[in-house]
Amino acid sequence: MDMEDSWEDYFGIITLNLAEIDLSLCEKAIEWLMTIGEGEWWIAEQKEKNLLKLSDRFFFGFLGITFDYIRLTGWFKGLMKSDKSRVSFYRLSDGAFYEIFQSEKLGDQSFLKHLIKTSVDGRSVQLDSDRQEMRSKKAGDGINTTVLEFIRSCGLDGLVIGTERWEVEKRLGTPEQWTTTREYFRRDNALGWVYGPLLLSFEADKLADFVLSFREDLKRPQSLNLTDYDQFLGISEASLKSLLSTIGLRLEEPQVADRENKAIERFLEDRPTFCILFTGRERKKLSKIMYPYTDDIWGSKRA
Repeated sequence: MDMEDSWEDYFGIITLNLAEIDLSLCEKAIEWLMTIGEGEWWIAEQKEKNLLKLSDRFFFGFLGITFDYIRLTGWFKGLMKSDKSRVSFYRLSDGAFYEIFQSEKLGDQSFLKHLIKTSVDGRSVQLDSDRQEMRSKKAGDGINTTVLEFIRSCGLDGLVIGTERWEVEKRLGTPEQWTTTREYFRRDNALGWVYGPLLLSFEADKLADFVLSFREDLKRPQSLNLTDYDQFLGISEASLKSLLSTIGLRLEEPQVADRENKAIERFLEDRPTFCILFTGRERKKLSKIMYPYTDDIWGSKRA
């Protein structure tokens, strides 16, 4: 199969269908895939788990991430003894990849074969849990508030630190995206939910913090109506100070400057856990609001 986006990174199942058995080729494949992980392939925890299992004389499948499908196929074709042998890649969602990785299905070749037979358009495969995630899409009651009110009240129209996950989904609907890790790979246990410019983080299924980003390219969902959001796009530090003064708040002097991305952060007086970041050419444009702020939040979550 051809991969049009050959330079993108994909989680998936890689298969070798061999016209004739070639154990030396299999051994070379394992060695090659284990040694080039930094550039083109990464085999998940290869040293801890046996991801590569040969179940019969013709099929050889395993999990990985591809960055260069063309190089992969070229390498194998150069070693294959028969033109009828082929290598294929079937894309998985991040959550499905980690679900297989964590389950007993990891080394089950019949299970992998079944997934491939039911693949969508011969390019990607879905677990039942993938389909369940798609069916679960719902709108939610919605939130109607302002950025200033969020800063003043430390909450979004009743959503505050400690709100249960189910209540968040009831109000904002199914998240557009969610963070995916080996331990938390499905929507209902993900550590982070994304609603356009808003990232919500959870601990033990309770809301733990908010990160509100300000960029023109971030599409706002219908369920999140921040009526003054546009007013904050590209707003300067001086203008923000003026707005904050209308609700009786002031910015402290910067406590941390010159981070890796050249951002400067400010804290609100009497609110050491409420952080406001400024970026831009002169590092004076509002970038993010984070509440509650913790020292390790920077760079620890991805939207």
